[in-house]
Amino acid sequence: MAVKTENQLTSVVAVNKEGFVEYSAKCFVDATGDADVAALSGVTFHVGASEADIAEGCAAELGQMHAFGTMFRVRGVDFHRLFTWLKAAPHRFVEHQFGVMSIENVTESYEHGEMCVFRVLIDLPDGRTGPVQVYNLPAKDEAILLGPYCGCTGSGLDTRDLSRGQETLQAGARRLMALLSSCPGFESARITYVPDVGVRETRHIRGMYVLTGMDVLKSADFPDSIACGGHPVDIHPLPPDVEHMPMHHWRFHIPYRIMVPEAVQGLLVTGRCVSATRMASGSLRPTAQCMAMGEAAGVAAAICAREGITPSAVDGASLSRIMISKGAIV
Repeated sequence: MAVKTENQLTSVVAVNKEGFVEYSAKCFVDATGDADVAALSGVTFHVGASEADIAEGCAAELGQMHAFGTMFRVRGVDFHRLFTWLKAAPHRFVEHQFGVMSIENVTESYEHGEMCVFRVLIDLPDGRTGPVQVYNLPAKDEAILLGPYCGCTGSGLDTRDLSRGQETLQAGARRLMALLSSCPGFESARITYVPDVGVRETRHIRGMYVLTGMDVLKSADFPDSIACGGHPVDIHPLPPDVEHMPMHHWRFHIPYRIMVPEAVQGLLVTGRCVSATRMASGSLRPTAQCMAMGEAAGVAAAICAREGITPSAVDGASLSRIMISKGAIV
């Protein structure tokens, strides 16, 4: 529950092991990922795709949401055996469209203890083939995987969908590992961790500025930029000219104003639910961008508490300079 005085958020009632607890603060940061506090506070939002997103070519229907997914961790991968097989059967190696690494790049990066990302094409029981994304980890036999059976539909705002998604994705990870066990390098691999269901999209708030797909694609600069993102647009569907855009250099600027709700004071919203179109959210929602926005939201909230001002009164250019002094790339 959110408690307001006129349009100022003054406290939030939450439930924990002590029961119902009311927290008061000069400024709140909603880092729920789903804008839960914002929604309870009366912030304007929409769920999934809007009419503008459909017009931009990033959705087929109103309210469409990106599917659930999971990336799970495995140990026991013999990368040297895997690379030998992929070099002998090059049709099994698929260059990742974001990583853009050849098999030679992948092998070299692995040998130097650096991150590599690639896809392995495996045979599926129905006669089709499917790509499995592989990300190595510091331990030489450890990897993160994403592939067939690792996605399903549902709403991240529906607890029943979340429960069904968790069950489906746990089973999907086991099914994928059973298929991988016949691939060279994966014979002894085992699952060590399957995280909670990965929700990619729910609410999008309306903030002081709406970041657009063109802002991202053209790397538009902003006086209140608090971070730079580096993830390509990862949402489906996408206009063909965006989906096949060359990936030689890539970064975009993230303005502070997309975290400041339009109508409610005393609140900042961070994470995948910030004020952005669906196309822009396809670049904002991955982890690194959310971490950067979260840090800036925390700094802005501290300024509000110290100076007795609301988030909309924070000088974005000054905040940008503070973030630079803390090592942020803006």
